This record gives sequence, C-alpha cells and structure tokens, in this order.
Amino acid sequence: MNLRRVIELLERHLPLTAGDKRILDTELLQLEGTVKDVGATIGPGGRVTQMVSGNVLIGQQYGLWITNPDGGAVTVALEPDGDVRIGSDVNDVTRTGFSVFSHDQRYNGENLGEGDVLFGENSTSKANMLWDRSTGQLRFRSGQANKITIGVDGNFTIANQLRSSNYAAGAAGFLIDGPTGDAEFNNITARGSIITSVFVKNLIEAKAGSLMVAYSAGMLHADMTVPTAGDWSMTIDDPPGGGFLFQIGDVCKVKEVFATSVIELFFTVNARADYGDGTQGYNCTYGSGSRVVEHVYTAGLPVVDMGQSGQGYLYMTADDAAAPFYSVRSWVTNPWTPGNITERARLGNMNGAFGTGANNRYGFGVGDYTGGNYLSYNAETVGGFILKAGCGNVTLDANGLNLGIGTYIGSKIRWNPSDIIYNPAYMFTTLYGTTPNRQTYFSIVVQKESAGSPESIAALIADAKYLAVSSSRVYSSDLRIENGLYVGSIATDPAAGNVEITGVFKKSGDQVVAARQTGWGAPTGTATRTTFDTTTVTLSQLAERVHALIDDLTTHGLIGT
Repeated sequence: MNLRRVIELLERHLPLTAGDKRILDTELLQLEGTVKDVGATIGPGGRVTQMVSGNVLIGQQYGLWITNPDGGAVTVALEPDGDVRIGSDVNDVTRTGFSVFSHDQRYNGENLGEGDVLFGENSTSKANMLWDRSTGQLRFRSGQANKITIGVDGNFTIANQLRSSNYAAGAAGFLIDGPTGDAEFNNITARGSIITSVFVKNLIEAKAGSLMVAYSAGMLHADMTVPTAGDWSMTIDDPPGGGFLFQIGDVCKVKEVFATSVIELFFTVNARADYGDGTQGYNCTYGSGSRVVEHVYTAGLPVVDMGQSGQGYLYMTADDAAAPFYSVRSWVTNPWTPGNITERARLGNMNGAFGTGANNRYGFGVGDYTGGNYLSYNAETVGGFILKAGCGNVTLDANGLNLGIGTYIGSKIRWNPSDIIYNPAYMFTTLYGTTPNRQTYFSIVVQKESAGSPESIAALIADAKYLAVSSSRVYSSDLRIENGLYVGSIATDPAAGNVEITGVFKKSGDQVVAARQTGWGAPTGTATRTTFDTTTVTLSQLAERVHALIDDLTTHGLIGT
C-alpha cells in the first residue's frame, strides 16, 4: 500500500483544518520513513505480514530469522510452530548445531517429540547430544545411536567404553567396557562386599592383611546405631538370589576402622523380616565389644556371620602375631572368647599351635591336638611327622621311624636310617640265590650301607617251607642262624655258632636237656667204644666203656667236674 495515497484520501474525505492536515502530514511522513527502514510488508486489512531490518526477518511464514550478513545464510530461526534452530545454516541439517522441538515430528530421518532438544547434528557417525523429554534422559550419541545415557533416576549407561584420558592398558588410568563388562583400575577400595565367581590375578602384593571366610556375610544398607543398652535394628542388602542372609541365633560381627582406633562388635540375631524392597531387617542383641557410648556404624560396612555354636570359619593372615598361616577353626558358646575357639588345622607358621610352643616353624597340623588324635609336621618335633590316634603313635624324623604306645617317646619299634636300611630284594639274593623260586609270606631284612653297597646285619624270612635267620650265607636248614643265638636273659653274647639258653630243652613237654650236672671226675685208663656181649663182658671191659661214655658226656657238656 502507498502511504502517500492514504494521506490524500484522508484529506479529501475528512473535515480537517489546515493545522490538522499539517499534523497528519508530519505523522504519516514519520510512519512512512519508519516502515521504509524496517522493510515492512503490509497485507490486506492493514496487517504487517513481514518486516525486515538489517539481517533480521520477521514474517508470518518464517517467524523470526537472523541471517549472516556476509553470506545471507539463516543462522537463527524461531519458527511460527515454536521450533528453534541455531547453526551456520539452519536450512541445512548438517550445519545446524542446536534445535528445540515444540511438537512431535520427523527430523532428518528421526522421530523427535515435543520438548526434545538436540545439540549438534544427528547425521550418521556425527557426535551429538539429545535431551529426550518423554523419558527424561540425556543421551550422548553417534548419529542416532545412543552411546552414553544419563537418566533422571540417576542411572548412567554406556554403550561402549568409559575411560580416563591417560588410559594405557596395564599401565595407567582406568577403563570400563560396557558391552563386555570388563574393567581395569589401579587400586580399588571396597567398604562393602566384592562378589565374584572367578578371581584371577597375575601378581598379588599384600601388606598387613587378614582374610576370614565365614558362614555368611552381608553389607549394611543403612547406618546402624548401637545404643548403650538394649537391642537395636539392622538393615542389610538382599543377597544375590534372594533369601535371608542370617539365621535366628546366628552370632554376627561388625568392625569399623578409624585413623587412630578400631571398633569391633559381636551380637546375636533374634528376629528378622524381609522388607520387600531389596533389603531385610534384623533385631540384634549385644554380645561383646565396645558399647560405652552410642555408636553409629556406617552404611556399606560388611557384617560377618560367625554362625552358631559348633560351627566354624577359615582364617588366612599375613599380619597376625604368628603369621603367615592358613587356619581352620571352630567355636562353642561364643566366638569372642579365645578359649572357646579350637584350631582344627593349620598350614604355615606353626607358632602356638599343635605343641609347637613359641617357636616360628613352618609345617602343618590337622586333627584334635588336645584330644591326642592328630597329624603334624615340624610342630611338636623339629623336622618330623607325628601321627597319633588314641594310645598309638608314629613318629618319623631324623632319628628314624618310631612306633609306640602312649607318648611317641616310648617307642616299641625303631628304624634308624643313619645306620640301617630295609631291602627285601637283597635278602632274597642272599638266602636263595639270584633267582628266588619261592613265594615269600613274610620278610624283614636289616642291612647297613658299606662302601655304597648293602651289608646284611640280620635277616628274617618265612615262606611256605622255611623260617630263616641269617646275615649273608646261604643255608639249607629249616632254621638258619649265623653267629650266636641265645634264649633268655643272658648277660654276654654267645660265641659264633653257639646257642645260649637260661632254661631247659624239652621234647613234647618232657625235659630232655637241663643244666650241666657237676661233681664228675675224669677217669683214667683205657677208654673203649667198641661193642660188647652183655653175657660175657668182664668188669674191666665194662669199665673201659663207662670211661668212654663219661668222656663223651663231659665233651658234650652234660656233665663235668
């Protein structure tokens, strides 16, 4: 519309004074100049449909546009439907850096909704960030694929890896791999539980530590306030797989470490309840530990279940007074009184266990030491094994093998490897030749090493036919004895080949040989041993033969002076 034509029509049809015309002309001239400056377009009915001022365009069709004075590209657009776009050229999605969507629509091949905000470009492989109003999620994306999602519920989700800027595999920084679940850190401090099915580490360095494997364990879900008197409540996180962690009557232990002190508490579970929200509650009764003032145990602390009387736990330590060692222990009545705890097995430093005393010796022990039924090594005896069961015992140490009744010191059978060995094969060769042809039922051979070869001291062997006692010669008799043999209590050893007895010889219960009969004198004259006729023998002939008989009995030792 021409503004000058408007002025002419007004002056023609209105009864205006000369002063009014001057005022109208002046105002319309000012309006004309203003409209000309903004580049306004006035449509039917006098409505302004578009205005342009410099690099700003306002119109019904476009809304508000701001263009780049250098190239004319639209850099800011506030569209009539409420959408907002900012970029180097908002008419090109690849050059648009910020978009606010006022209604559901499809933008660059993606369905976006009311209130969504896009930072960057959503073309393939382009990094961008989307605020999804409908889900309340902030998404870091590559193109239209979500890589990191942060929700209003506090969850942080990654589609690939989260790593530090200095990450180097096996050397520095940290890595969390979303798809695989793998992670790599340097040091980890866990105030609560670490739950794993497999634990693998190439190198473990430990300083000042002990580990207890108990009946059960959980983690405080909330702070636990322990009063100076009376019971209190405890809330625990549900375990994997559900169910109650602690049984009624279980004794539990909680420990909190501070810079200058350690607080430890034992208590018994007397009631429990499942809250149904991933936690479970317990009513607790004081057992032992610090309770002088009210104390609050911090959420996240582990709670160890020691079980009930008669049950036990495993203990591994590197900083105990007698460390290092592994130990299997059980307890009765309560687990906080040292006298109620029994060590059932130990491996490592045996100091204070299985009769070792205050000596640092490495070995093992298993069984009931107090009850006298156990097996140990390098504990009660240095460098030796001890096996005890009831009144019997076996020891094997530098002094040899000892089998005994009662204490192991009172041994009944002793084998000292420093001067004898057991070699049944050599005994066969000694007694039967190089190729034994008999079945051996029982054999004991005692030998001594001499110049690297075995030298028999004594051998006893029994087979289907013979009982043989020998040293190194081969005999064919039923009873084979070399050197002397004595029976009974004799102070001196018999000479080689002799038999010494303290009793008598019997045959079928009848005595046949006893001690020597003395008082006999040696006869003189001729001794004759030829035959004679009893009907014609003379006294002189008979005396000669008695002389010979006395000589022979004296020689045999049956009679003597």
